[in-house]
Amino acid sequence: MKIYLGPLLTILYGKDVDALWKDASAAITWLNKVRNKIAHSGEKCTRDEAYWAIYASLKTAAVLAHFGIAKAEFPPGMFREARIKASWTLGRPNWAPTEAEIETDPFDPHCLPLVNS
Repeated sequence: MKIYLGPLLTILYGKDVDALWKDASAAITWLNKVRNKIAHSGEKCTRDEAYWAIYASLKTAAVLAHFGIAKAEFPPGMFREARIKASWTLGRPNWAPTEAEIETDPFDPHCLPLVNS
């Protein structure tokens, strides 16, 4: 994913994935590294790593869908649940959501915008 997504988006869309989501490279690099450890070395991941991997995958798909690059539909609440699980972990990567970001994500079509009161 890391090797192909950036150059492919640049060719087809004229923008790199980082122009769409500022943390994309960090999340995708991390996801690729963990995937390779599992696929090629037979290592296992922790529950927290699984939560981060699900979040990174859904976030990437949601970003691409938001910009009309790919079609991705999630059942209501699925992306939010991924944000919850990824944020309630220890040693959370910088690209994973914080607890304050659970209810809002600009790329989640099921999120309601925040209203300032």
